[in-house]
Amino acid sequence: MAAAIWNLAYDAGYGAGPAVQAWSWPIPAIRPASPSRPLSSSLRSCLPAPSSPPQTFVCTQLYLQFQRQRKRIRPIGPAGGTESYVPNDATADALSMVAAVRHDPDQRLSLAGSFYDDRTDRVSIRAYRRAELAFMRWQVSRGVLASPDSGQPGSEWWRQVNEGLLRDAWEADRLVAGRPGSASRPSVSRWADFLRKPSAKAWYRAHNSSVIAGYLEHRQLSAAELPVERFFMDVALARVLYVHALVIRPRLALGRLHGAGRLVGDPRWRGADVFLSLRNILPNRYPLTGISISEILAAENYAGRLVDYGVILPRMQALYDFVAADLQEPRLLGLIRDGFPVYAWDYADRHAWTTARARTARSVLSWLTSA
Repeated sequence: MAAAIWNLAYDAGYGAGPAVQAWSWPIPAIRPASPSRPLSSSLRSCLPAPSSPPQTFVCTQLYLQFQRQRKRIRPIGPAGGTESYVPNDATADALSMVAAVRHDPDQRLSLAGSFYDDRTDRVSIRAYRRAELAFMRWQVSRGVLASPDSGQPGSEWWRQVNEGLLRDAWEADRLVAGRPGSASRPSVSRWADFLRKPSAKAWYRAHNSSVIAGYLEHRQLSAAELPVERFFMDVALARVLYVHALVIRPRLALGRLHGAGRLVGDPRWRGADVFLSLRNILPNRYPLTGISISEILAAENYAGRLVDYGVILPRMQALYDFVAADLQEPRLLGLIRDGFPVYAWDYADRHAWTTARARTARSVLSWLTSA
């Protein structure tokens, strides 16, 4: 094992310092990389052990070697024209690809976009990238995806939810491409379904499964955010659920106007931006210090206010009920109470979901979109 550690240090390009020379006792938790054991696999075998400095050192060397290999081999096989990047299975592929861009927002955006590049022997999904990338560009411009080590760190909540979305999509891509393994969670299966038979319905089921999974998994991180940010986490989720129904159950979403639902909500067209975009509501910065909920809501554009209060809010409970059933995710129902979203916003402060402005217009719109 000592020889393996020594060779690994040289392979990584950093030499073997005195610390490595002194560590001659075996470290059973770690096996070095080899042609039959990819680096990503060795990295995953690095178990946290603060009491074992040698293990920490070897994990660091493995990581440095992995980073050097990553620079030589493009990880995106189908888009880049190479399949030479071979971790253990589809899940490991996706984990490695996302880890490589974790602290670079622009590279995150590039990875998200390349998922939609044309592939040989697959139906093109290029048009579907528009909605996802538009939202991600807004995230990047706000700074919520910035590295924790940057001058102005981003939001760990936004970063984690976005990372799960990227990981699910790319794991599905690798599975469909023939990599070994099985879907690590239901949202990955839905992305694979979308890739095999693309449609607006399949895209929303895949995308929203990943988003909801991220919300549920990282709910505790929302507590670290400012009140304004927490409120709009619930707004963003409500809008995602609404546009889900707009395409899959248009009568629920638009009532008398249901005939326009699938066209307006199609992620390939700009109509979906009315519901999915928050760029005309939130200031383009993070964190949102020095501004209150009431100031944000007062500045909300007229169309956005009508959508939120005249269309979405009256059917909020029904939307959560429908999407929970459609995606077979009953935990979603724990994020709403008496028709008011409570994912990150306290039920006691539900007055933020009510308004006296544009009463006539809201009433007319509510009637037009009722069943």
